[in-house]
Amino acid sequence: MTSLQAELVVLEKWGADPQARALRQIILELTSLEREEHEEVLGLRAAAHECGYSEDHLGRLIRNGTLKNYGCKGAPRLRRGDLPRRSVGLLGQVPTRSIGDSKAAIARAITRPEGGDH
Repeated sequence: MTSLQAELVVLEKWGADPQARALRQIILELTSLEREEHEEVLGLRAAAHECGYSEDHLGRLIRNGTLKNYGCKGAPRLRRGDLPRRSVGLLGQVPTRSIGDSKAAIARAITRPEGGDH
């Protein structure tokens, strides 16, 4: 159950009918938007940016049949919902750089946001 659905249960429990109806409509609209986004077809560059894998890697996945090509051979397109996802780091970011092996490099990577000099 999402937090919005949990809030809906509370509103209904306490008889806040107008608020519950409004929240139910919001949940329906968000679900519809999420479904549309999942179905959106992207070009290879946009798909690579979205999922964190290179265009070359995604092209290989199309060629070997792991991913379905919604475009044509020379202009592949991928459905957003089909994209593989790179594992994310501690801060919820796709790893984009090596931090090195030293304890100092690891500490800097944990305490500073990527690209930050603070």
